[in-house]
Amino acid sequence: MNSLRYPFLVLLGLLIFLPILSVAYQSISAPSEHIAFIFQNLMASYAVNSLKLMTVVGLTTLIIGISSAWAVSRYNFPGRGIFEWLLIIPMAFPPYIMAYTYTDFLDVAGPVQTTLRDITGLGAREMWFPNIRSLGGAAFVMSICLYPYIYMLARTAFMTQTASQIDAAKMLGAGNTRQFFTIALPSARPYILAGLSLVMMETLADFGTVSYFGIQVFSSGIYKAWASYSDPVAAAQLSICLIIPTLILFAVEKYNRENMKFDTDDGTRQNQGFHTHISKPMQFLALLTCTIPVTLGFILPFTLLLIMAGGHITSSLNIGVLFDAFQNTIMFGIITSIMAIIMTLICLYVLFTSRALKKYGAICAS
Repeated sequence: MNSLRYPFLVLLGLLIFLPILSVAYQSISAPSEHIAFIFQNLMASYAVNSLKLMTVVGLTTLIIGISSAWAVSRYNFPGRGIFEWLLIIPMAFPPYIMAYTYTDFLDVAGPVQTTLRDITGLGAREMWFPNIRSLGGAAFVMSICLYPYIYMLARTAFMTQTASQIDAAKMLGAGNTRQFFTIALPSARPYILAGLSLVMMETLADFGTVSYFGIQVFSSGIYKAWASYSDPVAAAQLSICLIIPTLILFAVEKYNRENMKFDTDDGTRQNQGFHTHISKPMQFLALLTCTIPVTLGFILPFTLLLIMAGGHITSSLNIGVLFDAFQNTIMFGIITSIMAIIMTLICLYVLFTSRALKKYGAICAS
């Protein structure tokens, strides 16, 4: 088995890096007819909009993910055990589906603005309302879909922190706020940065949401270069511009993961007495902290989708086509999961059994 270790890892590395190498080769394979025009007229908007979107989504997901993770892992309040898992569900919604749903709900012809106009008597041009078809709208949609990345890792960090640290802080008179900012948050920083890196990568790679809202970012620019300009070389060169910040984020996350290590107690010690009883107003605040993201990220959009689906069911609905689509989706998910598990197990096997290949295996596993 040891003799097969290196070939397996080489094959896995090729499968992982071949698409990137293919894009790199495509970017220099021939001169581009449109890349000069893109750099002169569109590149600045691509870069600025991508940076704005990453910043807003990053900050929003940090606030939602950390606050909700701290609430469920630290405090006792009604429904804590349920919210512990409900807060993960918004990840199941693709951002572009969320974009369609909220646009139908909040757009000019949607029920919210229509109701407000009926109440106020104002016309569509007279009443101001935030435009969902904007960079802010895209950031909102992505944030409520992607915050679980940070929530899950932050919750894991808070739950595995040593209870002795919290006990020592209490004995020294530190309140809940000070415990959070001086002990819990610094200790959880590697986990949070790892989650934030995933959020940033997902934001950069998203195409459906930004395309639907008409926002000019790198992902939409790549598609436009390929489909509208029929210039695959320009698309490949823009893809390189997208890959570079992704690799930087990966390097930052890996650096933090390797250079920040914290001790933890055994599982019994971690969980005993960790959840603190709080006052009624604080319970309400913790409940609100968890209810808002679950409502915006799952309950409301799921309800809206059910209403929209129920209002368009007709006798011509082809159940067979829907079943085939559902079956293909399930099979695709199962096959992808199995392949991901196999690749991960191979990387982990090499990572933990071979010193010579440890670094290369760590890169593939990451």
